[in-house]
Amino acid sequence: MMGSRLRPRLVVDNERCDLCGLCEELCPSDAIRIEGRVLFDPEKCLACYGCVAICPHKALRLEVEVVDATSLLNRCRATSLDRYFKR
Repeated sequence: MMGSRLRPRLVVDNERCDLCGLCEELCPSDAIRIEGRVLFDPEKCLACYGCVAICPHKALRLEVEVVDATSLLNRCRATSLDRYFKR
């Protein structure tokens, strides 16, 4: 997971998923495992959305909750995105 600022949740449409394993193969952080069903470890997830993009059946949806919006906002302000925030 990207620090403690994001909380990802993988939603699997079991009617569409055929357990092909492409998402598991692609996942750079090993957050997804296929063991008779899709298993997801949110602590490992980088929220890269690769699993969603690669799924040929559109069976995956990644929902990401911002847990610490103030901290995330401060990080954005410290970058080139600063011009978008009024002071």
